[in-house]
Amino acid sequence: MAENYSVQNIFPVRGATATNNVITFSRVTLTAAYTGNLTSGIQLAGQTQIMFFVDFLTHASATTSDIDIRLEFSPDNTNWYQETESSVAAGVDQMTRLEHSFTGGAASTTYSFKFAVPVADKFMRVALKQAVDVTNFGTASILMVVSGQ
Repeated sequence: MAENYSVQNIFPVRGATATNNVITFSRVTLTAAYTGNLTSGIQLAGQTQIMFFVDFLTHASATTSDIDIRLEFSPDNTNWYQETESSVAAGVDQMTRLEHSFTGGAASTTYSFKFAVPVADKFMRVALKQAVDVTNFGTASILMVVSGQ
């Protein structure tokens, strides 16, 4: 059954701006570290679902490029906690810090994709990096639609 959200807000995350509900994309250059492309805290209070829309352009000289996206959540916009995933085996819940990764194969190619994340936090921040080819950096922009009741 589909969820009907009474509130859906559009937020440009990195490499995008919004003016009067018009979104303009101007990709940012990725770096080898998350610190190069880290947002400040984005307020989420009362929201339950985020849909991320990613536009990733590989470098002209790249043979294999990737974009890694790290999400961190906070109750106070000061202390940050990275998203995790779980794997249960023999009664043990093994948690691992989660990163969303997409690999593009061809040079000078734009890859557009989306992914969803449920939320129950007050604040979130997003960080981007490129890890596979750390000399030929691609560019990216991210837009998110935050939904709630």
